[in-house]
Amino acid sequence: WSGRKVLPELLAKHGGVKLAEPQRSALGSVLNILMWGELAAWKIAAQLADSLVPLEVKLAATAQAHDEARHFYVFVDYLRELGITPTPLTRRTRLLLDSALLATHPVRKVTGMQLLIEAMALTLFQALRESKIEPVLCELLLYYEKDEARHVGLGLQYLPPELKRMGRRDGLRLIFFEVQLLLAAIAELKGVE
Repeated sequence: WSGRKVLPELLAKHGGVKLAEPQRSALGSVLNILMWGELAAWKIAAQLADSLVPLEVKLAATAQAHDEARHFYVFVDYLRELGITPTPLTRRTRLLLDSALLATHPVRKVTGMQLLIEAMALTLFQALRESKIEPVLCELLLYYEKDEARHVGLGLQYLPPELKRMGRRDGLRLIFFEVQLLLAAIAELKGVE
């Protein structure tokens, strides 16, 4: 799908973004976090496309990088329509995203991004859509959800054989990484709440 085409079509269909100020600010805060998450996901997918060896996985990561780039620029455009200027990440958000972005081992990077951060994003997209907060966004998020479900699938296909090959030491490092990531995710969700 083309973000440059879909967003203007949805804006025309619904007569623009119509939302009262308190909800506009609250929605802007949540979407600001999601926007930066999409940028991090774009970077991580590009890193994975460069570093992973199996061709199918490399192709999936490349396709994901394209999707994440589209998600990022469409969120930027939507925030502009909302009248919200993106703000820098909070320390909590940066800690969560950097955990996956700066991970050096591909298994940790995939675990962090595809299985935790993408799953969180998918849940937030669905919750926003089900809240019916704003019609343009709700329809737009259907496109995001389809893409994100595919991205989680990359992790589910790549990780099982890699985990089987993993030694005890790397397995313990992965568990430690997952605990750190989970604590960062809880702190982030508490902040968003």
